[in-house]
Amino acid sequence: MITSYDADFNSIKRLNWLPWVGDNFDKTKILILGDSHYDDNDGWLIYNNATREFVKNQGLNSHKPEFQKRQFFNQIEKMALDQPQTSYEDRMNFWNSVIFLNLVQRLLPSRQERPTDIDFDESWESFLEVATLLKPKYCIKLGIDGIGRLGNYLNEVQTDWKRDDVQEFYKKPYAINLTNHDHKMKIIFINHPTGSRSFKIEEWTKFIKKEIPDLKKLIADRSL
Repeated sequence: MITSYDADFNSIKRLNWLPWVGDNFDKTKILILGDSHYDDNDGWLIYNNATREFVKNQGLNSHKPEFQKRQFFNQIEKMALDQPQTSYEDRMNFWNSVIFLNLVQRLLPSRQERPTDIDFDESWESFLEVATLLKPKYCIKLGIDGIGRLGNYLNEVQTDWKRDDVQEFYKKPYAINLTNHDHKMKIIFINHPTGSRSFKIEEWTKFIKKEIPDLKKLIADRSL
């Protein structure tokens, strides 16, 4: 895990949890953007390294018995790698090759509470600062909630980020191309892997392969 950006992360307003930055992220430029953290009453989410511990436990320590129930991570890995099953080596390599953070940076009290428009507005601002710093080429957003607030943010706030085509916000499934000076980033919105009854892994795998044709190669090829 790369920690050299931490001083910059700590200067980003309302970024409450430090992003996970895999050691090989610079070779892939892929960012996985989750939805929210929910309070489970055991206190671990009060720490700013909670997201990192989440990835470390569910991703890198997936071989340990206490982390066998990991449907969320399992769905992400199978979809991104286009594999019905993944080995421990596959999983290690995947999480060491990506960034992971949740979009919403307010701890939600339960899974029944959804983020507000204010949550999304503030969180898109923080996320775009992270993206300006790390310059990912691709972002896979897990859950389509908040896409309208991204459009609103780009409309209402003076920012260096510009959308390439407003029509992308109206064409499902969503693939939004943004530009910040010479940096281009594509945000691919998919249904949440565990929070959507309509999530069908085969369909989303096909869509992601269309938008990022070299995804599996980027993750698998350690010589890049």
